[in-house]
Order: sequence, then C-alpha cells, then structure tokens
Amino acid sequence: MEFEHTNQKEIEPSLSGHLYIISGFTAAGKDSLIKNLVSDNPNNKHLTSYTSRRTRDGEKDGIEYFFVDKNEFEEMMSNDELLQYMKTGSGEYYGTRKQDLLSSIKEGNTFWNISMEFASKLEQVLKNGFDDKVAKDILSRTTKILIDVPRLTVAKDRSKHRESISNNVLLSRLKKQFASYQLYKDEFDYCVVNDQFEQTVKEINQIIEI
Repeated sequence: MEFEHTNQKEIEPSLSGHLYIISGFTAAGKDSLIKNLVSDNPNNKHLTSYTSRRTRDGEKDGIEYFFVDKNEFEEMMSNDELLQYMKTGSGEYYGTRKQDLLSSIKEGNTFWNISMEFASKLEQVLKNGFDDKVAKDILSRTTKILIDVPRLTVAKDRSKHRESISNNVLLSRLKKQFASYQLYKDEFDYCVVNDQFEQTVKEINQIIEI
C-alpha cells in the first residue's frame, strides 16, 4: 500500500477542537471505541473517510465510511480534494477529504482511525496538504493513541468473526501489522490495551480530559 499526498492549498480555518488519532491492529476495537466516544459526547466527532470498496455486513454509508465508486473517488483526486489517499493491493481506494478534517476540528474533538504507518507520516501529510500555519495548528492539537490487543490471538479471533478471509491472508495481514507495531509504537503519545471495552473507554476519556 502506498500513500499519496495532495498539493498544498491556502486554507485559513479557525480551529477550536482537538484531533485524536486512533490506530492499532485490525479488529482491536477501534471503530467500536470511536462510536462509543462519539455517542456519549456531542462534542466528539468521527472523521469519516471515503472508500471505493463495497460495504460489509452491518456497515452504513456515512458511518464507517462514505462509500463511492472508483470514478467518484478519482474525481476527488483530480480536484485535489483529498488530504491523502491510498490504493490497496485489491485495487480499492481509501482517502480523507481536507475540508472534512478542518470542518470537524472546528466543531469539536475529532477522532480519526488511521493505520499505524500513516500515523507515523501524519506531520508530513499535513504539511503537504495545508499551508505551514494550518499544518502546525493541527499538529499542536493532535494526540496519537495506539489501541493494542492483549494477545495477537485476540486480533486473529476477532478478525475471523468480522469477515470471511482465509487463515493465510489473515496471518499475512497480522504479520505486517505486527511489524508496523514494532516500528511505530514509540511514536504514539499513549498506548491503551483494549482487553475490557468499558475500561478502555474510561482510559481514553481520561486522556481527553488531560
């Protein structure tokens, strides 16, 4: 997977909220945690990204992702609307709009679920996407939280329950993510082990209050 950065634009927003990066293993519970944090506090917002892949069971457009076809996604790319985007090995796009990020931080605390690798590149992505003043403002309001699992077998079991994939594909995915974890874990401000869901929510709320 390769991340692409878009061209810089002059945008001068008035930001008042905070950006919380939520990252970690597949099936670590990141989406469920964000849903809980957002539903419990109207000041908390979920930054929803775009994807060209099909919806999975239980997913709704505008909640987990905005689901668009490849032509729509490529049009956003051509119009320089995206802060970043990536294309997976299966040919599907994922990306986030610049204006969505700014609008969300203007409204309140924003939770953004991104990969560990992308979280490590966030500073450069923001500097490439916005002018220097805006990028620095967003970075000064950013906290990176790594959601860990108590054991890799937990991530494996949760993944198998969530989607139908072969053991070989799943093990390959987890192996890559563990390599990312080892490489980038020290770049996060906090690491929270999601063993007991309610306790994890409590710990993240304590981080927000700091």
